[in-house]
Amino acid sequence: MIYSKRKNFGVLCRVVLSVLIFAGCVSAPVERDDAREVTEEEKAFLSRYLETLTVKVSFREDSAEDSLYREAVTGFARKILAREGFLAEDGGDAEAAIEIDAVSEGESRRENHYGTAFVRCCLVEPFTGARRELPGITAPRTFSKASPFDAAVNATEAALVRMLPEAVAETRAFLVELYGKGIVYGLVARNMGSGAAGFRKAFAGKVRGLTIEEETPERTRYGFAFFGTPEDAEAAAKDAAAEAGITGFAIQERKGKLLNCNGGN
Repeated sequence: MIYSKRKNFGVLCRVVLSVLIFAGCVSAPVERDDAREVTEEEKAFLSRYLETLTVKVSFREDSAEDSLYREAVTGFARKILAREGFLAEDGGDAEAAIEIDAVSEGESRRENHYGTAFVRCCLVEPFTGARRELPGITAPRTFSKASPFDAAVNATEAALVRMLPEAVAETRAFLVELYGKGIVYGLVARNMGSGAAGFRKAFAGKVRGLTIEEETPERTRYGFAFFGTPEDAEAAAKDAAAEAGITGFAIQERKGKLLNCNGGN
């Protein structure tokens, strides 16, 4: 009896490293991108930031593989990452994600079962959606007395033992490139009134590459790079609002790296 699933992979993901545009929005710089050199202090911050890297792992959503297979594979991958101290809890914020994709094959010959799999990983920066695909590998053919399903899962796990440590190292390199001018953030500003122009000018001096991602009568969404934590970014926005004379300014909510604020005017 043959247990087999095959899928034409095509292009799994594309690399986005230098241009970050939110879907459906046209980006426009507030003013020319500054030419400030990245300081040693900023480089040190990024290094510390990546030392405490948290990584989430998932299976590609549109995979043709059985749900039980996907659950078994992701559960095993999470255990590997947790042992290394990299896993973020489900639903928690993470600096990066590793998306697994695989095509498995199992075969039964009387009471013996054999399996193999072709496995790929794609690195994802969750906030921007930037992705980098890693080379895939074919897992060695494995043996199981339980079932062809078990043999296929064992083969996939053997591949992940080899792939995931490299994937985490590649994730750090990926983020170093992506965050070369600062960690990417977003800010949604509402009710800024007459202080909006002053806020933009003041905020542009505190962050890098401030860009208008979307602008409507009700709100303005900015994108920017910044060497600091989300709390530091909040403080920079509050300082910019104070310099612009905006009273009642408050950060209403922060979802990961997206700040939602209200000018109170």
